Amino acid sequence: MKKNNKIKKSVSMLAFLFVCAVSVILSSCSDELDIQQSYPFKVETMPVPKDIVRGQTVEIRCELKAEGKFDGTIYTIRYFQHDGKGSLRMENGTVFQPND
Repeated sequence: MKKNNKIKKSVSMLAFLFVCAVSVILSSCSDELDIQQSYPFKVETMPVPKDIVRGQTVEIRCELKAEGKFDGTIYTIRYFQHDGKGSLRMENGTVFQPND
């Protein structure tokens, strides 16, 4: 009798563990992909002189600091010129068009 009880307890315990394992495996599955399209970053800039003479070129130092490494991420620059006239260009001569 004692042997039968031990066998029944063992079988019950194994069945319980099997059910728990199956429920954990099935509950953690998802058919949906988690696609991230927004990546955290900061733009740090150095101060820019407030008084600029016509024809004067002023350097605007900007540094984009991504908060992680994300393969294939593309960052774009947009700017709005609120006061005065002028242009924004890179060191290599690339001219940016304002977003009006």
